[in-house]
Amino acid sequence: IDTILVGEKKNIFIEIRNTGNDTLIIQDFECSCECTTPTIKKNTKIGPSDSINLKLILTGYENDRGKKKNTLCTFKSNTDSVFSRLNISYYTK
Repeated sequence: IDTILVGEKKNIFIEIRNTGNDTLIIQDFECSCECTTPTIKKNTKIGPSDSINLKLILTGYENDRGKKKNTLCTFKSNTDSVFSRLNISYYTK
């Protein structure tokens, strides 16, 4: 997404695929800005060779008009002891 309008909500979808042999559990998922809302529940399970589409809802706020937004989303799974990162950038017009 390049641009989002003030007052607008845009959905983006990111595929999370389990390439392992055991069930993948997304234990936690958080975003650094209230302008980005994840729709994944804690402890979401993804079977081996399966995938889910993670939906993120981006919201354009008036105080962000003309600015580039950089949101950091982090998530932790049962297969990794560190948080994985996802960076999302867009402009608010």
